[in-house]
Amino acid sequence: MRVAVIGAGVIGLSSALCIHDRYHSKVTPLSIDVYADRFTPLTTSDGAAGLWQPYLYDNGNTQETKWNKETFDYLLSLINSPDSIKMGIFTQSGYNLFTEPMPEPSWKDIVLGFRYNYLKFLFFFHRCGWFNTALMIEGKSYLPWLMDRLNERGVKFHQKKIVSFREVSGVDVILNCTGVRAGELQPDPLLKPGRGQILKVDAPWLKHFIITHNPKTGVYSTPYIIPGSRSVTVGGIFQVGNWSEDNNSEDHRKVWEEGCCLVPSLKGHAVSLVGFKPTTSGFEVIHNYGHGGYGLTIHWGCALEAANLFGKILEKKRLTTHSRL
Repeated sequence: MRVAVIGAGVIGLSSALCIHDRYHSKVTPLSIDVYADRFTPLTTSDGAAGLWQPYLYDNGNTQETKWNKETFDYLLSLINSPDSIKMGIFTQSGYNLFTEPMPEPSWKDIVLGFRYNYLKFLFFFHRCGWFNTALMIEGKSYLPWLMDRLNERGVKFHQKKIVSFREVSGVDVILNCTGVRAGELQPDPLLKPGRGQILKVDAPWLKHFIITHNPKTGVYSTPYIIPGSRSVTVGGIFQVGNWSEDNNSEDHRKVWEEGCCLVPSLKGHAVSLVGFKPTTSGFEVIHNYGHGGYGLTIHWGCALEAANLFGKILEKKRLTTHSRL
């Protein structure tokens, strides 16, 4: 059976790995090819801060919470393994801050050490919030690790922009993991870009993530600071429908000034990066996109689900074969 994975971000690579490891002993031969116009270190996943944290509330979408938990549990199980450094995973503690008390998040029981934290000091006008320990998954390390695992398994990589499913001829199953560009392959009126612009700062004295929230303005629109292994990510821009990949000087100024207000000691040489977060309101196709900027947070749960769907396709093909006998 031939499988084509379109997209080489964290969603595409993890889906390919999950399908191979679950089915390579059951389907012979199983050939997997990955197609993408950008590979690590040039994907959106590479530039992301990498903090495991979903949206605050799942709004009843318990399936999404399940996928998030599966990802957290999978990564946590590897935190003390020899591979953890190469994978770029480690624990990280910090604050979610609000100007007024908020209901507890849907992921409260997934993270470690969740507790309320009512601040007695002024913290950029935020006086209440939560403290917890989560995980960091740094794409610039994790994606090369995934590619190494796939190379070991004989998966082939092709640097090519696919503009039509018909270009990957002779395959049995296609996984569409093209993120915000998925609409170019499959019309989806609900898919739109969420443009983010972040700064990378050398500030090794910062040890905790700080994410501020304003329910009136939506996610990503207020300052956040996420320390990584080699730099600190500063953000606070989320522009739905903006396709520009250019660094915007006004956005740069806003992120930098608000970040310095949040943490006055934040000084250094900032590098501005732009990325997109896909948001959604004869062969089989499995669509795995629209993760809204939380690809690293939800990727393994979605890869497991893609593998489940792949298994259902196998069953259907077997039933079809039997019916012809």
